[in-house]
Amino acid sequence: MATAPKLGPVTEVVDPQELYRVITQASSQNPADVQASSKRVKELLDYFGTFDGLHEIAATRSRIKSLEITEGRLLSDEHRVRIRARCMTFLDEEDDTASISTRYRFATTSFTLHSFKVAECNEVIVAKIARQDYPLNWPSLLADIMDVIRTNLQSLCSSLNNDPRSTLALRRSLALLNCLLKELSGAKMLTGVIDQLHEVMFTYYSQLATMISALVPAVISDQRTADNLIVAHFIYKCLVKMALWLWPRLIKPEKGGFAKLEPWFLQLFQSSTGQLKILSELRINLVLALRASGTSDRLALLSVDRLTRHVRVFGKFFRRLQQLEPAKFVELPTGNEIVLYYWDRVVQATNGPPELIQDTPTAVFPVRFLLQAMVLFKENLARWTPFRKGGPKTETSIDCLWELWSFADDSRPALSQEFVEDAVRLLVTRFIPLKPADLEGWMSDPEEWVNVEDKENDQWEYELRPCGERVLMTLSSQYKDYVTPLLETTFKQTITQPTVDLASVIQKEALYCAIGRCATRLRDVIPFSQWLQHNLLAEARETNQNYPIIKRRIAWLIGKWISDMCTPANDPNIWELLVHLLRDRGPGTDSVVRLTAATALQECIDTVDFDFDVFAPYLPAVVTELVKLMGEADTMEVKQRLSKSLNVVIERAGPQITPHAQMISTCIPQLWTAAGEEWLFKAQLLVVVTSLVSATKISLNSLIVPLVREGLSPGVAINLDEDALNLWLAAVRNSSSLLSSTNGPGLIELVPLAVSLLSNNLDLLGKIVSIIESYLFVDAPAVLQGFSLPLMNAFVKALTGQAIVTNQKDILTCLEFLTQLAPAALWGEAMHVAGLFIHIVNLLNAEESSPILLTECIYLLARIALADRQMFLQLVSATSQTTVVPETKVWETVMDHWWRQFDHMSEPRYRKLAALGMASLVSTGRPEVLDRLPTEIFNLWTDVFFEVKESRKLADSEEDGALTLHWDLDQVPQSYYAESEETLEFDRRKSFLDNDPVSNNILFCGSFALDETAILTQDTQQRLFYHGQAKDFVDLHEQVETSVNLLDSLESFLSTFQKDLSSVSGQISELQERSTDIDNRLKTRRRIEKPLSSLLSDLTIPPPLAITILDTDVGEPWIATITDFERRLDVLKARSRVKAARDLGDVAEGLRIVAATKLRTFFLALLRPIRTSVTTNMQVMQTSIFVKYRALFAFLQRQAPDVSNELQRAYTSTARTYYETGFRRYIRSLGRIKARTLEKPESIISGNGDDGEPYLPSQDRLAYAKIEGSGVVLAYMSDDKSHKEPIEAILRSILLVLMDNATAEYAFITAFFRSESLAPHLAKEPDNALFSPPATLLSPDRDFDARRSNVGSEFDTHASRPFRSNGQEPRNATARPNLMDKAERSPLDAIWKQILDPVLEYCKTFLATVLEPIPPAVPLLTMIRLTEAVTAEVQKRDCPPLENFMFTMRLQMWPAFQKIMSEHCDVLKKLAEGGGASYFSRAASTTDASVSNICNRYIVMFNSFVILTDQEEETMIFSNLFRLRQELAKLIARHTESISDDVAKATKQSAMYEVLLQGLNKGTHLTTHPKSQKELAYWAEKEEEARRRIVTIAQSRRVRKR
Repeated sequence: MATAPKLGPVTEVVDPQELYRVITQASSQNPADVQASSKRVKELLDYFGTFDGLHEIAATRSRIKSLEITEGRLLSDEHRVRIRARCMTFLDEEDDTASISTRYRFATTSFTLHSFKVAECNEVIVAKIARQDYPLNWPSLLADIMDVIRTNLQSLCSSLNNDPRSTLALRRSLALLNCLLKELSGAKMLTGVIDQLHEVMFTYYSQLATMISALVPAVISDQRTADNLIVAHFIYKCLVKMALWLWPRLIKPEKGGFAKLEPWFLQLFQSSTGQLKILSELRINLVLALRASGTSDRLALLSVDRLTRHVRVFGKFFRRLQQLEPAKFVELPTGNEIVLYYWDRVVQATNGPPELIQDTPTAVFPVRFLLQAMVLFKENLARWTPFRKGGPKTETSIDCLWELWSFADDSRPALSQEFVEDAVRLLVTRFIPLKPADLEGWMSDPEEWVNVEDKENDQWEYELRPCGERVLMTLSSQYKDYVTPLLETTFKQTITQPTVDLASVIQKEALYCAIGRCATRLRDVIPFSQWLQHNLLAEARETNQNYPIIKRRIAWLIGKWISDMCTPANDPNIWELLVHLLRDRGPGTDSVVRLTAATALQECIDTVDFDFDVFAPYLPAVVTELVKLMGEADTMEVKQRLSKSLNVVIERAGPQITPHAQMISTCIPQLWTAAGEEWLFKAQLLVVVTSLVSATKISLNSLIVPLVREGLSPGVAINLDEDALNLWLAAVRNSSSLLSSTNGPGLIELVPLAVSLLSNNLDLLGKIVSIIESYLFVDAPAVLQGFSLPLMNAFVKALTGQAIVTNQKDILTCLEFLTQLAPAALWGEAMHVAGLFIHIVNLLNAEESSPILLTECIYLLARIALADRQMFLQLVSATSQTTVVPETKVWETVMDHWWRQFDHMSEPRYRKLAALGMASLVSTGRPEVLDRLPTEIFNLWTDVFFEVKESRKLADSEEDGALTLHWDLDQVPQSYYAESEETLEFDRRKSFLDNDPVSNNILFCGSFALDETAILTQDTQQRLFYHGQAKDFVDLHEQVETSVNLLDSLESFLSTFQKDLSSVSGQISELQERSTDIDNRLKTRRRIEKPLSSLLSDLTIPPPLAITILDTDVGEPWIATITDFERRLDVLKARSRVKAARDLGDVAEGLRIVAATKLRTFFLALLRPIRTSVTTNMQVMQTSIFVKYRALFAFLQRQAPDVSNELQRAYTSTARTYYETGFRRYIRSLGRIKARTLEKPESIISGNGDDGEPYLPSQDRLAYAKIEGSGVVLAYMSDDKSHKEPIEAILRSILLVLMDNATAEYAFITAFFRSESLAPHLAKEPDNALFSPPATLLSPDRDFDARRSNVGSEFDTHASRPFRSNGQEPRNATARPNLMDKAERSPLDAIWKQILDPVLEYCKTFLATVLEPIPPAVPLLTMIRLTEAVTAEVQKRDCPPLENFMFTMRLQMWPAFQKIMSEHCDVLKKLAEGGGASYFSRAASTTDASVSNICNRYIVMFNSFVILTDQEEETMIFSNLFRLRQELAKLIARHTESISDDVAKATKQSAMYEVLLQGLNKGTHLTTHPKSQKELAYWAEKEEEARRRIVTIAQSRRVRKR
């Protein structure tokens, strides 16, 4: 072997001769030679040039019949050149049976093929290489293909005797062109190709269409006919691909350079509609003629099959055009005509014998053709309704439709009443009734038939009966005035007629089905209660052998009627009928009826207006029968459905289910054992037991303990861990004792399992901590007596591991409860031995510790000090000895952080806890604590004391707004109860709270008394100090006595001097009295001066003020004028006792009326631009005008409330219309964009080998989960017919626009309409209003900028101006709205809701369209994350009404996400178990391509979920991924079971595991996520295990050879 240049891991070049010999040996009949060659081929695949060599061998036209290429490598430029040169040699390859199994990997493109013909594989190779090389590196490709087509097509059309080789080359070249167009259209590279091909290909098809249209039965058996049909078929497929690529570009307003192709497209479409009619009629006549002649010629049948496929391509073409742009489709010439032609064929098919309709290519009316017709008709019905806005005003008959549809859209007529009624009759009598095949399936496998019927929502486009039901529902919705009376009349006629034979039974069942499907339209015209009492009850008790059909439909109908809220479930007859159907086992019923009745019971019970008192008498029978049915059912899917029904009954019955708890619990073990590895059913059983425990609150430990153990056992926990933990938690919370009252197991036996999970399972850590916390509340001493040290060790391991901060905080909270619920002797020593206290001290020392954890650590230390201060001292001392750190240092750490974290304690109850804990430490007399007493400790206590003092002072004064402390409230925060409401634990937590020292102890100085021993020690020290200073004290005493004597002498001298001064003092006193009298007079006059001046000023109205109000228009000067005028009005009212004030009152009242009148006119004029044009900039009006004149409106609120209320209503009405119009237009525009993006949810096994490319959604779409990023979709973009956006981008645009506008509007409302009194300072500073001056408002440096999302300035356009999101904030006109109390906020919330209610309804409706049908999992999770981000931003912007709305939207999305993930798991499980994956095949086989495709989809889904998940603990997301992973592993194992060679099997498994590892390793930023690391570890272990098996088997074989 030669050595090639270094190309990564490839180092050797393959020998072409050896490769040829190995491939030749693979065709040997000797198994040993085949095995040896297969092994050598795998080795050669690692050599450079193997793929090129294999391609060259395939091109030599040798006699090798089977060519197997299992792996290809990167292609060099030289290899690509040689392949391009050889690819045309396969077009006329004579050997058309050679098969190839290959997987090629180009630089960035991967695709998989299995068991393809060599030529067909060559088509894919050419297309993939052309995607990269055409036209730059391969300019002659298209010309070479067209030369072959032109030459051989001329030969086909001109010669009477076809050359088989020429026909083969023509067919293969057309197939190659079709594959090439498909590949290039996906890469948007068809511009130049269409210019070259559209005319010539249309000409080619026109030639062949003429020949095909002239077919007669006599020539249907000719080879030439079959050749013409297949060639025409391929040519038309090429035309369709070009037309579909061109269609979105033609409907753009600008059209660009494609306008010149519009005539060609219209010609093709019109020709296609005409050709379809010709071919359809021709095919019908040919099939009828062949049936009449009874011929079974192979060529005749082949020609009919090809003609059938060709006709079906037309339907696919029309359907795809309709999906891309429904509104434009009906505007195409002859578009509506062809749809009606399709419906006419449906009518024709139903008018003939039933055997004409079959699901075979040779049927007169193939089922697929009729399905295409019905789907096209259904989708066009919305355009034909007489009630469509802007639609037709008159109706016409079906005969006129052919002529009138050529006119403009505005004149397009609606379907006539006669046409609609005929269509309804056709559907009800021919399509909806059960067929003999349905009845055969019912009888052969009832349970499977029920399962299939319940899944009809997913298969309605593939089955005639469900499709007919959907067409009927659409007709009922669009033509209710026609359909409702018809169904009402039919109903009244049918219920009075006897039903005895099978035909009448089936027809009545169809009518009941139609009534159920149209229940919401018929609820006002059908007297359901009377029908139930007089007819349905009697039919339910009928014993006719044909009546199971009707009984099953009756049960379904009642469930549908009640669940659609057509009638409340408060009629006892409903329950009597359903219970009878549920337990009836006599003649005239069967298991299908009972299963349907069980489902109907669930739907009726699980309604909002369910009345248990009416249902109570039937509860025993319902429970008994459901349990019995679960035991009788054969399939786990039916058992699961019944268990869901039972669970709903338990939940809605509540404590009333207690008498039946024993019966339910008794059947669980048997069902559990029989389930085996049916994890979904086992999970549902756990849910049933959980609901039973929560409802009854009785001890079921003998059942619960084994279930929890098995549910959390290795290999099982990955499927049942979440449900098992929920059961465990419910059992502990509702248990009064951990010990069993009988000989059975007690819940205490599960504590070791909880300890093990706590220390080893990070995924379940949050739930496990909750379970342990519940254990402690039940009996903490019992738990600690047996498991104190293991529990502490587990806590330490969890805290020191990779647990997230939230889980660590929960653990510390749990430890706080532990220190309170159990004596210190039970936990103190274990806390030290396990190193928990040491870890707490280390956390305080660590610089990177989270403030949240540090604060929780202080709470825990305070609880320990309160519980037992001596234990605290012992723990500190032991920590010092263990860590070899001075005890003083430990105390310093604790005290420092105690003071530092005090400022992080937001809730007063925690601050009080810190104060009480510190008081306990002070009482120990530790010097390290006492040294801080005068400073930090007294500051800490003072803060708490002042909080209490302030609260009590305000409470005693009975003033509004008194400070309320958390410990003074009757209720603690809801999080304290940890969702334990309606359980016994709730009472335990409440009782525990009542006894909490933080709630009961009153802070007073005496609580800080020192320990007696510490006080005695201090007294002794003081006595020793004073004894040593005794001599100094004696000397000081003598000096004091000497000083006293000197002072006595000085006193005698001063007394004499005092007598001399007394005489002078008398004279001075007289002078002082006179001076004081004069001063008093002066002060009196000065005091009178100000009030008198103020009175005179207040009792006058300055002429400039009156002139401004009377003679000027409202403007900026009015702001100061009105403020001054209002002040004067208030003064006049206050001085009403003064006569001058009363005299001036009439003048002031007149000015008030004039001011109110002018202000009313002024504000109404401000609203006029908003009323007249939706393009008015609402927020500029608010911030620049309304805010500026806020003082004027405040004047009206206080002085003219009627006028202010009128203006408020006017603004509300105007703003409501403004936002409603703008959002309606915007959402309508986005709706048009959304309609172009057809992204149906595909299961993880979709494209099961049909498409070589894996499902790789753009990672850029994940960015739509965040508020930051690209700009929103603009309204004008909808005018571009080719513009498409993913559904996430559309929803993101709506939510961001809603958020910005709604929060801005809320900020304005809370500022402008907020009632407030006239501030006292306004009299001095009239210009200082509630808002800043206009210039300040327009400055961008205000705090308002934090209330807008950054979605790009391009959204500020004329089409969407009301919903601007240009990076600038709406003005924060309100003064801290979050400080308003509830009473003040409530009327403002009401104004906001009146304005934005229509907008919220539009958004809610749009969300419903987004979720129906449910989008794929990754886009759906992206939208959920987006909703969460918007909700968080709305919380920051303080808009509670919008926050509630966003929360409701989020709640609607999670169930949809769970549903689609469950569907992925179910379908993958069925495939892994060998179940069917298609509606047209009974069993699905797996291939390397399909499994690789599934692996790629799994990789994309997993990586996308990790990117979208910030938290490590996301149970709903990762539990579903775990289920998918398990089913994927099973699928890989099953797929390789068919390989007999153990080495080959292990090699195949290793290769598949390697694909998974490579895909998961692509994103380096993802591998740091804990879930990614676990996922990589799992598949790496699988891959390593496969490699070990390879080595082991190889070694064993060498040993045997020896």
